[in-house]
Amino acid sequence: MKPKFDRNRLIASLVSAIVLLIFMFIVIKNRQNATVSFNETAFVMGTVFQVNLSSQGKTEDPSAELVNIGNRLERDTLSWRLDSSEVAAINASAGDPQGHELSPEMEAVLTECLRISAESDGAFDITLGALTKLWDIDGWANGDNKGDFVPPAKSEIDEALSNCGYEKLQIKDHRIYMPEGMSVDLGAVGKGIYLDSCRDYLSSGDELRGVILAGGSVLTAGEKENGDDWNVGITDPFSDGELIGYIQVGPWQSVSTSGSYERFVEYEGERYHHILDPATGYPAKKGNASVTIVAKSGLLSDALSTACFMLDSDAAVSLAKRMGAGICIITDDGLVKGDIELIHQK
Repeated sequence: MKPKFDRNRLIASLVSAIVLLIFMFIVIKNRQNATVSFNETAFVMGTVFQVNLSSQGKTEDPSAELVNIGNRLERDTLSWRLDSSEVAAINASAGDPQGHELSPEMEAVLTECLRISAESDGAFDITLGALTKLWDIDGWANGDNKGDFVPPAKSEIDEALSNCGYEKLQIKDHRIYMPEGMSVDLGAVGKGIYLDSCRDYLSSGDELRGVILAGGSVLTAGEKENGDDWNVGITDPFSDGELIGYIQVGPWQSVSTSGSYERFVEYEGERYHHILDPATGYPAKKGNASVTIVAKSGLLSDALSTACFMLDSDAAVSLAKRMGAGICIITDDGLVKGDIELIHQK
């Protein structure tokens, strides 16, 4: 007996299969469009590093590699404390008439730093290693040093300053030459360099959006989903752990803040902070409580936030404008200056 051909059953089966395929397609599409968040907090390069990113459909978490980028930079390139780093090798070559051969990456960093030093008339200077080590404000503020803090004598400061001065450093034929006793310290731009590396890594892959923080430096990654600017909080320099307000920042911008409240130690009722003035050898006193810079480059925003802290507010605003950056200054008496609006939340 021949099997019967049930046309209606076949049609029903085909319809069911099509419905199932459509359902599976919708599920897969929704998964692809689902927002995935990546959040990470780690201690990198001596500071707190935070990743707050999201993506639609991206499944690979970039956080681990972003942390690794910072650890490699510190170990191989930036740290003057680690013998494995290029900066340590550069400092060890001070006084050597043969100088030291630079990697292409380091040559680019140092060349940009020297450009900013020249533009700021020395307000930013990467050759303050001897002065930084003499004061060691970081060590005292972190509780690493024993005993009681006493400011160095003026004679000690003058001696340290004699081993500083960016104009004494020379780069020629991919080699660096420094006089004996000089040392390079990239601590003022290290976080910005790190965030520049994070930007390069993220912008070369799948679309991500969010913010990345490295100490007092921030990178706005990508555009907000609704197209608005990012709100970046500004620390209140007069109140521990609180925000005084926020500024609005576009995509792929670097934000750096330098402030006397960040790291300091007190002696006989006077505060000595970590931002040392190349002109005097003492912590800067120009009436600024904090200086925030917004620029496309993290290195530039870091360097300018330091340089502008050394200047009075008018000169600082002028320098930032000349360098193509935005600036927001909070003075010691609470005034807000610059071309970036501080939106108060108090």
